[in-house]
Amino acid sequence: EDKKLKTDQLLMTAPVSVGDIVLGKFFAALGVFLLGALITVIYPITLAFYGELPIAETISCYIGFILLCSVILAIGAFMSSLTDSQIVAAVTTYGIIIFILLLGTAAQYIPNETISSVLLWLSPIQRFSDFTLGMLNFEPVIYYLSLTGMLLFLTMMVFERRRLR
Repeated sequence: EDKKLKTDQLLMTAPVSVGDIVLGKFFAALGVFLLGALITVIYPITLAFYGELPIAETISCYIGFILLCSVILAIGAFMSSLTDSQIVAAVTTYGIIIFILLLGTAAQYIPNETISSVLLWLSPIQRFSDFTLGMLNFEPVIYYLSLTGMLLFLTMMVFERRRLR
C-alpha cells in the first residue's frame, strides 16, 4: 500500500534506517497479533478455575504459537516487499504458508529417507509438536527465531535495493 500511495518515498528519504522501517512494521503487526492472542488467554484462565489445566503445555503452546506466527508475519512482510499489490502479496503469502504446512505431510509419502528427513527438518509444524507436549526445547525456538530473522533481513535487503534506485 505504501508503494501505491507513494508514501514509501517519504519513508525511504526519512532519516531512519531501513532496518528501523522493517522492524517497526514487523513489530506493529506482531503487536496487533499479540493483542488478539492476549484475548484468548481468558479461556485457559476460565478452565483453570473450573478444572485442571496443564500449565506447562498451555504456556508452551502459547510460546510456540507466537513464534510460529512471527515466522508467518515475516513471510508476509517479505512477500509484501516484493510486490506492489496487496492482493498478490496476500495470495503468495498464503501459498507459501500452505506449502510449508504441507512439508511434513509430503515427507511421509516420499520413499527416499534423506529427502524425507530434510522435509521433516524444514517443516515448522513438525517443530511445533514439541510445544504441544509442554517441552520447551531450544532447537525449535532457535529455528523459528532464525527463520524470522532471515526473512526480515531479506525484507531489509529488498528495501535497501529499492532505496538505492
